[in-house]
Amino acid sequence: MKNYSSFNLVLHVFIGFCVIVWGSSYVAVQIGLEDFSPSQLAAYRFTVASAVLLPTLVFKKISVPKPKEWLYILAIASAGIVIYHIALNYSSVYYPATSVSFVANSMPIFAIIIATLFLGEQTSLLGWIGVLLAMIGIGLLNYEGLRSLDLEMLMLIIIPISSAVFFVFQKPLLKTLRSYEVMFYSILVGTLVLLVLDHSFLIVIPKAAISTNLAAIYLGLIPTAIAFNLWAYVLSKLEVSYTSRYLYLVPVFTVFFSFIILNQIPKQNVLLGGGIILFGVYLSQRK
Repeated sequence: MKNYSSFNLVLHVFIGFCVIVWGSSYVAVQIGLEDFSPSQLAAYRFTVASAVLLPTLVFKKISVPKPKEWLYILAIASAGIVIYHIALNYSSVYYPATSVSFVANSMPIFAIIIATLFLGEQTSLLGWIGVLLAMIGIGLLNYEGLRSLDLEMLMLIIIPISSAVFFVFQKPLLKTLRSYEVMFYSILVGTLVLLVLDHSFLIVIPKAAISTNLAAIYLGLIPTAIAFNLWAYVLSKLEVSYTSRYLYLVPVFTVFFSFIILNQIPKQNVLLGGGIILFGVYLSQRK
């Protein structure tokens, strides 16, 4: 175990910065959707992020994937970048930012299920109790949508599933590439796929309000490009098990920014369901 001393003060500032901006990102998405469609906003966001991250190829020495690995990167990028962000943006049209944040941060639960089903990994009884609690929490966020399984509810559930697919199935790549390299290439490839699917945001930009353009640029620049680099640096210095506990605070900041910026006050079922989700995730990750 590393010594979390004064040397790590800067690292904890980085952690706090990432958690805060990731919490704010769900609010920025709702602002961006005032003028951009879900696919347009996703393409806009990652075009900005890729433009910022591309200099990494010049200033930072990173490994180049092998030909086979590019196909694997395309697969996980399609899940973790393309499907994830289109589903997140689509859900943000119908659900408040707080609900989307709570569900998105239930990803570890679905990672456990996928790893068990496809990779044969073992999970403790406590882990399965956490999975069950998180599922109950998701149901409480929108029990009517769960009962009817409408498209909006299905898209909401796709958010953590697609994210879990990305993180679970990147494991083979981690044998030859570092985690930040996998994320870096996934962002670049995901951006290309998003641009192929929908690049009409370029036409909308001049017509869109300043606030929505700034929201899209903010999403690509701060929570995606800058926070990605900072978090990668933090993970290179501190244990994942230590840093991951701070991610429970992301929905808390989403609640705060939703109230301050959007004047959204979460309903009781959202706070209760969200709390149960986070507690379920906490149980599932205990050794």
